[in-house]
Amino acid sequence: MAKVTPLFDQILLEKIERREEKTSSGIYIPQESASEEAPALGKIVAFGQGKAVVKAQEKYGLKEGMVVIYSKYSGTEIKLEGKEYVLISVKDLLAILEE
Repeated sequence: MAKVTPLFDQILLEKIERREEKTSSGIYIPQESASEEAPALGKIVAFGQGKAVVKAQEKYGLKEGMVVIYSKYSGTEIKLEGKEYVLISVKDLLAILEE
Protein backbone atom coordinates (compact mmCIF):
# COMPACT_ATOMS: atom_id res chain seq x y z
CA MET A 1 0.00 0.00 0.00
CA ALA A 2 1.16 3.51 -0.78
CA LYS A 3 1.89 5.57 2.31
CA VAL A 4 0.77 9.19 2.50
CA THR A 5 2.57 11.40 5.00
CA PRO A 6 0.94 14.80 5.53
CA LEU A 7 3.26 17.80 5.66
CA PHE A 8 3.11 20.95 7.80
CA ASP A 9 -0.37 21.60 9.28
CA GLN A 10 -2.20 18.95 7.24
CA ILE A 11 -4.18 15.96 8.51
CA LEU A 12 -5.06 12.85 6.49
CA LEU A 13 -8.60 11.57 7.07
CA GLU A 14 -10.30 8.44 5.80
CA LYS A 15 -13.69 9.58 4.58
CA ILE A 16 -16.73 8.14 6.33
CA GLU A 17 -19.87 8.10 4.22
CA ARG A 18 -22.98 9.33 5.96
CA ARG A 19 -25.76 6.81 6.32
CA GLU A 20 -29.44 7.52 6.00
CA GLU A 21 -30.59 9.96 8.64
CA LYS A 22 -33.60 9.28 10.82
CA THR A 23 -36.00 12.00 11.95
CA SER A 24 -37.38 12.12 15.50
CA SER A 25 -40.64 10.61 14.21
CA GLY A 26 -38.78 7.61 12.75
CA ILE A 27 -38.78 8.55 9.06
CA TYR A 28 -35.54 7.81 7.20
CA ILE A 29 -34.13 10.53 4.94
CA PRO A 30 -32.00 9.12 2.10
CA GLN A 31 -28.47 10.47 1.78
CA GLU A 32 -29.29 12.18 -1.53
CA SER A 33 -31.99 14.25 0.19
CA ALA A 34 -29.85 15.23 3.16
CA SER A 35 -28.55 18.77 3.27
CA GLU A 36 -25.74 19.37 0.77
CA GLU A 37 -24.17 21.80 3.25
CA ALA A 38 -23.84 19.22 6.02
CA PRO A 39 -20.29 18.82 7.33
CA ALA A 40 -18.39 15.63 6.50
CA LEU A 41 -17.05 12.87 8.76
CA GLY A 42 -13.57 11.38 8.69
CA LYS A 43 -11.30 9.13 10.72
CA ILE A 44 -7.83 10.51 11.45
CA VAL A 45 -5.15 8.43 9.72
CA ALA A 46 -2.02 10.61 9.95
CA PHE A 47 -0.79 14.04 11.03
CA GLY A 48 1.68 16.55 9.67
CA GLN A 49 4.19 17.98 12.16
CA GLY A 50 3.31 21.67 11.83
CA LYS A 51 2.90 23.89 14.90
CA ALA A 52 -0.91 24.14 14.54
CA VAL A 53 -1.28 20.35 14.39
CA VAL A 54 0.95 19.82 17.44
CA LYS A 55 -1.05 22.45 19.39
CA ALA A 56 -4.36 20.81 18.39
CA GLN A 57 -3.04 17.40 19.45
CA GLU A 58 -2.00 18.75 22.85
CA LYS A 59 -5.10 20.88 23.46
CA TYR A 60 -7.81 18.53 22.18
CA GLY A 61 -6.13 15.13 22.49
CA LEU A 62 -6.33 14.41 18.76
CA LYS A 63 -4.96 11.00 17.85
CA GLU A 64 -5.13 8.48 15.03
CA GLY A 65 -8.44 6.63 14.81
CA MET A 66 -10.58 9.49 16.17
CA VAL A 67 -13.67 10.44 14.16
CA VAL A 68 -13.93 14.15 13.41
CA ILE A 69 -16.29 16.50 11.61
CA TYR A 70 -14.70 18.76 9.01
CA SER A 71 -15.84 21.38 6.50
CA LYS A 72 -17.38 19.51 3.57
CA TYR A 73 -15.71 21.41 0.75
CA SER A 74 -12.26 21.67 2.29
CA GLY A 75 -9.13 19.76 1.49
CA THR A 76 -7.91 17.57 -1.32
CA GLU A 77 -9.59 14.23 -2.01
CA ILE A 78 -7.37 11.21 -2.62
CA LYS A 79 -8.34 7.68 -3.64
CA LEU A 80 -5.88 4.90 -2.77
CA GLU A 81 -6.53 1.20 -3.19
CA GLY A 82 -10.30 1.62 -3.23
CA LYS A 83 -10.52 3.85 -0.14
CA GLU A 84 -11.32 7.55 -0.15
CA TYR A 85 -9.23 9.98 1.87
CA VAL A 86 -9.11 13.73 2.26
CA LEU A 87 -6.05 15.80 3.12
CA ILE A 88 -7.18 18.87 5.09
CA SER A 89 -5.70 21.72 7.04
CA VAL A 90 -6.06 21.49 10.81
CA LYS A 91 -8.07 24.74 10.73
CA ASP A 92 -10.82 22.92 8.78
CA LEU A 93 -11.58 20.56 11.68
CA LEU A 94 -14.91 21.50 13.28
CA ALA A 95 -15.47 18.94 16.05
CA ILE A 96 -14.58 15.56 17.52
CA LEU A 97 -17.36 12.97 17.29
CA GLU A 98 -17.63 10.79 20.38
CA GLU A 99 -20.08 7.91 20.50
